[in-house]
Amino acid sequence: MKDNPAVQAKGEFSDLQRRINDCIKPKGHPVAFKFYRSETDLDERMIGHLVRTPLALCQVLKLVNTYGIPELMVRENRQGCAMGAHSMGFSLMPEELCAAWQLIYGMEPRDFERIAKDILSLPPNEHAAAFFAPLRTFDDFGVEPDGVVFNVNGTQALLLLWATYVSTMEKPTFSYNGNAACEIVAALKLGRSPWLVIPCIGARSLASTQDDELWFGLGTKHLRLAERSLARFSMSYPPAVEQGLFVPPLSEHIITKLISKTQ
Repeated sequence: MKDNPAVQAKGEFSDLQRRINDCIKPKGHPVAFKFYRSETDLDERMIGHLVRTPLALCQVLKLVNTYGIPELMVRENRQGCAMGAHSMGFSLMPEELCAAWQLIYGMEPRDFERIAKDILSLPPNEHAAAFFAPLRTFDDFGVEPDGVVFNVNGTQALLLLWATYVSTMEKPTFSYNGNAACEIVAALKLGRSPWLVIPCIGARSLASTQDDELWFGLGTKHLRLAERSLARFSMSYPPAVEQGLFVPPLSEHIITKLISKTQ
């Protein structure tokens, strides 16, 4: 494995993860990932984290996010979900899946083909493996991740969007595909940063994604800029915008009548 000169200093990603966690307080571990064109390019320490069961990509993302355990997915492994394998460019959508959608949903083949086409995906067979781990882990390997995915609520996503926008003055874009939240991985690899996704039905079924969870992805360049903007403007979660904390109780409100003291 070749070292990436973009990594500025040892410990940078650990420090960046700590600062973002202190400021934004996302749920679990920020999930960073790196694609490799050949398995021979992998660090041998990554191989010990090979996913040995057919897990879906959304499960791997949530597994790393929840437990902080690195996971390696390779093209030759059987994947637990055709959507994730398609999005990573590991395999094309199988024809039998189209037949299943037609049987279950009454969907015409042309409609399924449109869904598959709308899922952002990497070129087929361009990469042989993808390594997923907490952001800080990439200090140990000396490589720059392709992207970082955070598990956030709406307000935390707002702060990250705001921080990225004021850093670049570029309006972020978003594309919806309700069948593959895991396309966020392909989106970031393709340079679509920042990227916000509402987790799909599959992620809620397979990866136990909750109602208040959004997946927010950033390239490392935008992540660094966002962190600097948050620090510069002293913005953090929860944002200090609640004016009610500074206003006396409303005299005619029923709760005020229940708690008022005699003047």
